[in-house]
Amino acid sequence: MFQPGIVKWAIVSCVCFSTPYLFSGEIYRWTDEKGVVHFTDDVSKIPARYRSQVDKREVTEEISKEAEKQIDSGPRPEASAEKTKPPVKQEEKPDRVREYLEAIDKKIEEKKKIEKEISKLEEEMKAAEERIKQLEKDEEDNYPLVQPYRGRRGFVAVETPHYREKLKLANRIKSIKEEIATLEERLSEVRRGL
Repeated sequence: MFQPGIVKWAIVSCVCFSTPYLFSGEIYRWTDEKGVVHFTDDVSKIPARYRSQVDKREVTEEISKEAEKQIDSGPRPEASAEKTKPPVKQEEKPDRVREYLEAIDKKIEEKKKIEKEISKLEEEMKAAEERIKQLEKDEEDNYPLVQPYRGRRGFVAVETPHYREKLKLANRIKSIKEEIATLEERLSEVRRGL
């Protein structure tokens, strides 16, 4: 009615899940040809062919817990030695995944940083353009008589009070546009990497 493997597992689980103080003080452990780990507190219950590989241990709380872990992670009784595979190292895959995710996070941070710089430069450029418009309106309103005059080499421009500031702002706008173009190229490279 019951398979021998199920009965063995029931016995082993009773031995492992009971308190360690119920034993005589020593536990014997051996592994059969199928890879099944067995525990007993009676040497006479160990088959003769496995007595040479018996591992004798004193019963303590830690060993009892270690035995529980080995049973939980041990091979199934119906699994043969050929089918049992060595455990796969779980550390390699998470490390590669973690490295990939960290690289993606760095690219996202770089993308946000570039977008922030572009936004800041665009705001500065917009403010400079607005200031130029204000200066031109002020020149039209307050300095209408300032006109270029004819000299020996043709017309010579007369400087208004805002001329140097407008020139400085125009140069800054030009450099901002160049910076934005460079940042947008970097941004497109980062986006392609995501």
